[in-house]
Amino acid sequence: MPFAPFTDDGLSESLDGLTLENGADSIALYGQIAFRKDQAGLSAARQLMQRMASIVEALEKIPDLPAKSTLAENTHPMANPFA
Repeated sequence: MPFAPFTDDGLSESLDGLTLENGADSIALYGQIAFRKDQAGLSAARQLMQRMASIVEALEKIPDLPAKSTLAENTHPMANPFA
């Protein structure tokens, strides 16, 4: 199944130690990945490049793309566990 940016609020995809969380308004990318000089490293690099290219393509198709989104991050207050 190809990666479809900004279409599935619940989709999370992993690439080695890297995670892409697909959302309707944003895509989160976090984790760590190492690209080694071998076939596996080349394959991982290509997969990441394809996903990033699809994100760029989706953003380029948005008419009147704003300079900066006005949507705030979806966070919630949390008590300090060390206080």
